[in-house]
Amino acid sequence: MSCVYFIPYNSDKSLLKRIVEVFKRAHFDKIFQKDDIVAIKLHMGELDNTAFVRPIYVRKVYDFLRELGAKPFLTDTTTLYRGSRGTAVDYLYTAMWNGFDFAPIIIADGLGGASGLEIEVNGRHYKKVKIAEAIANVEKMVVISHFKGHEVTGFGGAIKNLGMGCSIKEGKLSMHSNAIPVIKEKYCTGCRKCLLVCPVDAIHMDGKLAVIDEDKCIGCGECIGFCPFNAIKVLWNASFTSLMEKMVEHAIASVKGKQVVYINLLMDISPECDCYPKSRGAIVPDIGILISDDPVSIDQASFDLVRESPGDYRFFEGDVRNKDKFALIHTGIRPEIQLEYAEKLGMGERKYVLKKVGRD
Repeated sequence: MSCVYFIPYNSDKSLLKRIVEVFKRAHFDKIFQKDDIVAIKLHMGELDNTAFVRPIYVRKVYDFLRELGAKPFLTDTTTLYRGSRGTAVDYLYTAMWNGFDFAPIIIADGLGGASGLEIEVNGRHYKKVKIAEAIANVEKMVVISHFKGHEVTGFGGAIKNLGMGCSIKEGKLSMHSNAIPVIKEKYCTGCRKCLLVCPVDAIHMDGKLAVIDEDKCIGCGECIGFCPFNAIKVLWNASFTSLMEKMVEHAIASVKGKQVVYINLLMDISPECDCYPKSRGAIVPDIGILISDDPVSIDQASFDLVRESPGDYRFFEGDVRNKDKFALIHTGIRPEIQLEYAEKLGMGERKYVLKKVGRD
């Protein structure tokens, strides 16, 4: 079984010092040698979102890699939707505004999101996929993920950070191609906010109701999170299973032939993705930090710790300990599909040993 190191949020020592301690204890520091170019893969947040990875944790990892003699850089890819990360220029501005101006930043898929290299996967959906060029070209990575809910995949952790976050726009479009949301007419108020965020103008007004054109829709799901009245939903069917499986296949390609260390931050665990220009608060109390070299184990352990935690009264009624919080919020979605498929393809193991670091 893979080992997952757990640093409790209320640790008896600084969380920043504990991260370095785990790297040394697990001998992860031996991976990164002098002059190694290392990609630190993370989501650097949308403008006005407040739940993304806190820069101070990334800075600690960056500085530690520099101390080892490596040459780290921060990286992510551009988005499909209309937001503050649609082009490399927009993303660089957003990253600096959000506090990531302490390190070199390379937007991995180029200026407009089309720069990628083809990598063989031999999966159920793809034989080859294109991974963002700056990520495909490195041999060593540290993947830092804010573990949180997601309106289409249930939750987002290391696997989603790799699969969706390391693909070029072409791959993102392919992954979402069958995930068409629907509008619940009785909740739609005609506020038109969904029209403003749709990247392909697939939504129009029919009187006072919003209507989605299924022929134009690319399934990115941005309208779901932006609707203030919860009037847009996804229908759980085979197409969403397909989306998660496609995401896993891109994730496998993104780390093929690489040495990778994964860090999941279980803090500010928001119900939706960090792509939205808002954050609705945390669904559970802050839990801590997980570190592993197995992306499946670290996501499984993160999922288990959230499931075991008490839920916030603003999102849940009654005692929801030992219940899948993400499935309760995003009804009908079974988040564990991504874990099952990743294990099946040999990306990692769902069984793990949790090693607690320090006292809480």
